[in-house]
Amino acid sequence: MKKIVKVFTKIIAITLVILTMQAHILIAIDDINAIEQNDENLGTVLSDDRIHFIALGPSDATLIESNGHYGLVDAGNPSNLSSGIDIYKFNGLKVKQYLTGMGVTHLDFIVFTHAHSDHIGGISDIRDFINSNTVVFYKPFETTLNTSNPSSTEEASWKSEYCLSTALSVVDSKGGYKFNTTSSIDSQINTAKGKNANLKNMGHSTNASTSTNADETIYFDFGDFKITLYNLFHVCNNDENANSIVTLVTKGTQKTVLTADINNRTDLSSGDTSKSISKQIANAIGQVTVYKAAHHRIFRI
Repeated sequence: MKKIVKVFTKIIAITLVILTMQAHILIAIDDINAIEQNDENLGTVLSDDRIHFIALGPSDATLIESNGHYGLVDAGNPSNLSSGIDIYKFNGLKVKQYLTGMGVTHLDFIVFTHAHSDHIGGISDIRDFINSNTVVFYKPFETTLNTSNPSSTEEASWKSEYCLSTALSVVDSKGGYKFNTTSSIDSQINTAKGKNANLKNMGHSTNASTSTNADETIYFDFGDFKITLYNLFHVCNNDENANSIVTLVTKGTQKTVLTADINNRTDLSSGDTSKSISKQIANAIGQVTVYKAAHHRIFRI
């Protein structure tokens, strides 16, 4: 099913918005019109550079494919936690099934966007795709989030500390490399380069005026794509969603932005609402071709 939607926000201009997550959506980056949507099976698209939006309802997982190599941004809900929703449909087992069906045997990198169960809880289910060459980008959970609002803590709502601890333990057990984006970035880049030669020209943009500014980035080439990670630090102490790592995937003039659960919270360095985290990132990225709507199709920029 072809779908092109033109949307212009006050912050960024976009030509395709990914909203529905009830069916898998695959985009061939060589031709933005080559979009296929199917509940079970995706047909062949003539491109080696593709982005797969895996159908997980109110949770997230996106597969990035270039020249036979794969990276993953988030992995859905854990399969071992009960919930009021149909948890099986939305968990990491669905991600595992999709990766297997696509012939994936190994993930070169994974991005844990933030410590919420509906984004990283499924890592245990995809452990077989992680090995010593897998680089995992993450930030530690900001524990003050559990005390800023005691009546509705992050841990109670999203199992944040449990899920992040479990996910990182899986990475350790498989020998993967954990890249903490909040500290010693340059030295970790040197280590990551030695772990996986498929993440080429990795670097660190230090244009930000402060360490909490949302436009400081880590970037690397992945096949024909350039991957850029934004929002590397803990920029908010009362909402883990605002701490989401944002992933920009670029090929030529085509830009795809994966916003995780980013919102318009103000960053810690200023009380000025004009300096909201999402606005800073949007201004840094500029116009994009594909925008995956933040927080499971809720616009919050």
